[in-house]
Amino acid sequence: MKAGKLHIDIENQIRMEEGENALKFLRPTFIITDWKDIFTLYGYDYREMTGWFSSIETIEHLEEKTKNTFPQALEIIIDLDEKFKTLDGILDVLWKKNNINEYMDVYDAINILVINKLKSEENLLESYQNIISCSQYKSLPENTLQEITKYFNTMKKSNSLY
Repeated sequence: MKAGKLHIDIENQIRMEEGENALKFLRPTFIITDWKDIFTLYGYDYREMTGWFSSIETIEHLEEKTKNTFPQALEIIIDLDEKFKTLDGILDVLWKKNNINEYMDVYDAINILVINKLKSEENLLESYQNIISCSQYKSLPENTLQEITKYFNTMKKSNSLY
C-alpha cells in the first residue's frame, strides 16, 4: 500500500509540474499480466502449456487442454503470493521478469524505483544505476528513457516519508 501511495504521489508531482490534473486513485504497485512471462520465469515453456495460448473450440475442449497445467499454475501462484509479502520478493520478481525480455517495461522500472525509495535513498540511487546499466534499458526509445529518468529525479527530490 505504501508503494502504491508513493507511486501516485510521485506521478502527481510530475503531472502538476507538467500542468496536468492530479490523479486521485492508487495505481497497482505490481502486476504481471503476461502469463507467457510468468511461465517462462518459472521454467515452463508457455507453448507447452496447452490451452493457455492456443485457440480452443469449446469450453469442454478448454477444460481438457488446461486441466493438466493447473498444478503448475497453482505452484506459481503460491510462490508469487509468498514473494509478494516482502519488498525484496517483489523486487526479485520484477528484475527476473525484465531479464527474460528484450526491453525493460517502463512501469516495472518505475516500480523498482518506488520500492527502493521506500527502502532508502541509497537503494533508490543504486536501483537507478542498475536500471540504466542493464541491456534491456539501453534498448528503449528515448521518450521512455526520459520518463524513467523523470520519475527518478522526482523521487530523489521528494522528501516524503512512507
